[in-house]
Amino acid sequence: MKKILLIGGCGYLGKYLKKKLEKYFLIISPKKNNLNILNNKNLKKHINKKLFCIINLTGQIGKNTGKTNNLGNKNIIKTIKEKKINPLLIFFSTTLIESYKKNKAIYQSENLVYAKSKLVGENFLKDNYNNYMILRVSNIYDDKFEKRGIFNNIINSIKKKSLLKISNLNSFRNYIHINDVIDHTLKLLKLSKDSHNKRIVNLINENYSIKNILKFFEKKFICKIKMINLKTNLKKNYSQKFFDFPHKITGHMNKYKLKKTIMKFNDK
Repeated sequence: MKKILLIGGCGYLGKYLKKKLEKYFLIISPKKNNLNILNNKNLKKHINKKLFCIINLTGQIGKNTGKTNNLGNKNIIKTIKEKKINPLLIFFSTTLIESYKKNKAIYQSENLVYAKSKLVGENFLKDNYNNYMILRVSNIYDDKFEKRGIFNNIINSIKKKSLLKISNLNSFRNYIHINDVIDHTLKLLKLSKDSHNKRIVNLINENYSIKNILKFFEKKFICKIKMINLKTNLKKNYSQKFFDFPHKITGHMNKYKLKKTIMKFNDK
C-alpha cells in the first residue's frame, strides 16, 4: 500500500481527508506537536524514501500563516533534496490568490498575509521542485457546517435570535463541499503520474452572495434573520466570483450543492 505523509492532518480538512484516504493509502498523520515543518531536524524524522506522497495542509489563517507558508515549503523541499527522493508534493493553497493578484493595493489584514504567503509558497514550489500539485481551495463547508465562518455565524444568530452583522450583502464567495474537495484529491492521487503533475487545480463549485445564502437559511428555518448590512466596500471585503472546471483535470464532477445542503441541515 502506498504511503502518504499528511502534514496538518489534525485540522478541519485534515480530519476528513485522512478518514477517506486511509481506505486506499497508508496515511501517516503525526499529531500537531510531533511534526514541525519549521524545524528541519524534526522534519527529517518524518520524510523518507518510502513516501509516495506528501500532502501539506498547513499555513491556514493564523498568527504563523506567513512563516509557515514561506519557510515551511522551503524546509520540506530542502529535506526531500537532502534525502535524494522525489515524492509527489501536494500543497493546499487558496483561490483567494487570484483576487489578491488583481487587488493587491486594497488587500488588508489577515487575508492579505494569507493570500500573499500562499502565493509565495506556490512560486517557491514551482521554481524549486518538479513533482508537485497545487490545489487551490475555495470556501469549504460540510453537512453540519462545522467550520467557523459565515454559516456558523448565521446558524448561531438564528438559534440565539441575535443580531447578525454582515460586511456587505452583495459580497460573493465561491463554495465547495468538503466531500467534493476530498474526491478531487483522491482522483488526482490515483491518476498521479509525471505527466499529471506540476499542475494547479482550482477546487471550486458555486458562487453565491451573502444575500442568497441568508435567503436559503430563512427558508430552511422559516424565519426572518435579524441582521445589519454594514455595506463595506466590496473590494475591501474581498468579493470574489470564480469560475473554473476542476473535473477537466481530476475527472470528478462536483456532487454537492450548497442550497440542498442547507435544506437538509439538521441542527439537533
